[in-house]
Amino acid sequence: MINILVEADAGGEPLLALLEQVAQVVEEHAVQQNITDWPFEHFWSDPSEPRHSKLLRYFINPSEKHGCGPFLLREFVETLVKALPLNHEFPAISQRQDEFWRACGVDAEIRRGDDEPGQLDLLITRAVDRERFAIIVENKIKGAPNQPKQLQNYVTKAKNRSANFREKEIFVFFLPLIDDRFPDKEDVAAIQKQGVEYSYVTFENQILPWLNAVLETNWPDGSSPEIREHLSYYRNFIEYLVNQRKKSTMSSQILERLKQAADDSKSTNRALPSWNEVQRLETSLSEMKPHFQRMLRGNLLLRIESLLKEKQLIPEWYLADNGIATPLRINAEFDESFDQGASLSVFLSDEVKMVRVTVSTSSIKEGMPTFFVGCLLVRPDEESNGIQSQILEIASEWFKTTRDKNTFLPWIKYGPLREEITYSNCQEEVSAEKVVEELLEFRDYLASKLRPSE
Repeated sequence: MINILVEADAGGEPLLALLEQVAQVVEEHAVQQNITDWPFEHFWSDPSEPRHSKLLRYFINPSEKHGCGPFLLREFVETLVKALPLNHEFPAISQRQDEFWRACGVDAEIRRGDDEPGQLDLLITRAVDRERFAIIVENKIKGAPNQPKQLQNYVTKAKNRSANFREKEIFVFFLPLIDDRFPDKEDVAAIQKQGVEYSYVTFENQILPWLNAVLETNWPDGSSPEIREHLSYYRNFIEYLVNQRKKSTMSSQILERLKQAADDSKSTNRALPSWNEVQRLETSLSEMKPHFQRMLRGNLLLRIESLLKEKQLIPEWYLADNGIATPLRINAEFDESFDQGASLSVFLSDEVKMVRVTVSTSSIKEGMPTFFVGCLLVRPDEESNGIQSQILEIASEWFKTTRDKNTFLPWIKYGPLREEITYSNCQEEVSAEKVVEELLEFRDYLASKLRPSE
């Protein structure tokens, strides 16, 4: 689309290249505003790394009074273990009973003395029988700088505890918010040389999936209802932090692209685009968007028409406007009728030709999806009132809605597709196939339920 709006032969190459670079940065970060962001932006503060560690400790500690027992700890440890190398030596933990996990200790922000550098952010230990382990989690959610020999010092602390963990029983996890912070390479190499297992995990890729998984599963009897609410709140908060960090990283990278473009313009004696050029491009994109959307709507409906014809059906076009359905002739996706409520339909049945089962793309009422299916009354006659009442009742069962919702002539009833089709995915060939499948299922459902007229 940018190539359409930026003319290369008019000196638009620098602007085109810059726009493509910025678009790539935006796509890579995929920042999405969520409805739950507002409280975090305007009310709640962003806690420090120690508080995050202590909160995680509270959630996963089997000894806490939240009533979850070892449920959250087991799921948390399994999530971390999955991030270890395939040849890891972590004890087999699948199908372990609660007693195994109740023998674990969970500590946060451990300092062994004022003279020792740093403190263990999160430590999970099991020091009984032969299945011993010490999990060290270095929490970098706020991006705090690495300290000299930080991981080595943590391993030393674990080895010096009363359980005297050996190197092969120690597992270190470096945990930033997203994959934009990394430990010192020499520090990692040093602990691996000792025989300590190391893995890199993030809140985005490991902790969020863990939170989502436990919130969607069945919880143990006796669990406090409030703890689930707190965990859900924490999940939303982590999602918010991830988006904020991505926004910040994205902004920095866009500024870097602009700086590079400015440097390139000096070396090539070609000026950066003027503000007027940027504004003109913004206006052009705004004006082009609805026409592009119309083309996408038309393209999808024409592909649906082709698939229906392959099934030996006779699809017909109608314009649903001013209480009547008017036949249309459409041959191209650029037809203006796709802005006016053009609908593609097939007979409900050989016996009922006054009603068409229809797929349409016009947002005929606020809140409707871009693409939807429905029943269109195309030829009112003496029998239409009785048929219309029946179809309204049956279609309401299909859409699982009340009878009087989303109804006005010539529409008897309409509603969303089971799997939403949007401008983002309507160009995929499978989208047309899914709509045809649902349209015909809807038609067959109506026909099978319709009572013969007396």
